[in-house]
Amino acid sequence: MSDINSAFTVDVGLSLEDVVGVFYGVSDPSSGGGNVAPKGSIYLQVPASGEAQLWKKYAAADTAWKPLQTKTYSTSSSPGVTNDDADTAALGRTFDIGDAWVNTATDTVYVCVDNATGAAIWQNQIPPVVESIVLACSDETTDLVAGTAKITFRMPYAFTVTGVRASLTVAATGATLLQVDINESGSSILSTEITVDAGEVTSTTAATPAVISDGSLADDAEITVDLVAVGNTTPGKGLKVYLIGTQT
Repeated sequence: MSDINSAFTVDVGLSLEDVVGVFYGVSDPSSGGGNVAPKGSIYLQVPASGEAQLWKKYAAADTAWKPLQTKTYSTSSSPGVTNDDADTAALGRTFDIGDAWVNTATDTVYVCVDNATGAAIWQNQIPPVVESIVLACSDETTDLVAGTAKITFRMPYAFTVTGVRASLTVAATGATLLQVDINESGSSILSTEITVDAGEVTSTTAATPAVISDGSLADDAEITVDLVAVGNTTPGKGLKVYLIGTQT
């Protein structure tokens, strides 16, 4: 057999006896458009702007193409609905399903699961860790006295509050329920205050649960805890307040 030593050019693609093909173009092959290629074919998408993408034909249907490689984009922000197939966000690049986005500021990884124009969906691959900030608002042995700013501190980072609780070392008793409010920069974050029912030592059993109205706490925001009311028979002792949520 003699050696083959020849050069040739291909306009759109090369198919070998309808068994496998090698194609290229500027458009996404999974959108169809009449590019009939045999199963197993390879397609190199070279868009007018942005990065090249390899595709493989996995079935006979005109749209049956899957990317052989995904792209990773790194920046100090998180993706949104406009990071899509049409570059609505004007980043100078489009995104495909399966592409990864790394937020270098939070060490968070997102994967594009839907790249629809103006409605892209990115899934966080590292779910946020739920944590608690526990605040001791009194000592353990002295009767509680109602008043404002029983404790004041500043948030060490931005925080999304998903739950709040209060507990006591010694239960409060009487017709007046122990009530607690939490404030960010002087404004309450609760539309319904935390209550601890008479004879109980935790708000988790309260007949009326607390309701959070503003769960977004800013980094370095001043947080204060008010003791709105104490038991009118036994005031209670050893108050702790819990902020439950995730860093943002």
